[in-house]
Amino acid sequence: MSRESNIKPVKDLIFKGSRLHSMAKISQDFSSIDNKVMAALPSMLSDNCQTRSYVNHILTITTYSNAVATQLRYNANSILAKLKQQRLFNDISSIKIKVIAKPKEQKVQTLAHQFAQVSESNCNMLKDTADAMGSDSLASSLRKLANTLENYGKD
Repeated sequence: MSRESNIKPVKDLIFKGSRLHSMAKISQDFSSIDNKVMAALPSMLSDNCQTRSYVNHILTITTYSNAVATQLRYNANSILAKLKQQRLFNDISSIKIKVIAKPKEQKVQTLAHQFAQVSESNCNMLKDTADAMGSDSLASSLRKLANTLENYGKD
């Protein structure tokens, strides 16, 4: 019975004073900030950046690339000027740019994706090259590689 007394109707959960309502409001505000920041960035950079935070008039932008971070730093003054034109960013004082490490899972998925894209014609080319090789050990290795790539994912 005590568990049933903790159940709240949905309308109470989304009532203006509730925690869920405040979390949804914060999420909407951040989404708005992110959209405006991405619109202010040069298009070649916006695909490689994420808005991390906007706290105490400091906007933090992250990227995985040192080259993108350098371009952001180079363009920071013009980005800041564009943002100050918007009401939301009237009082922005600076932009902080951070380079962060890519998650390791993405690297593993990329490697698996590369093996999946080896075509049959590429495997045949490896076999043909093996047939033309003067070295038996190298030819054998190329044939093994071709067979492995042909059979990859067929388990």
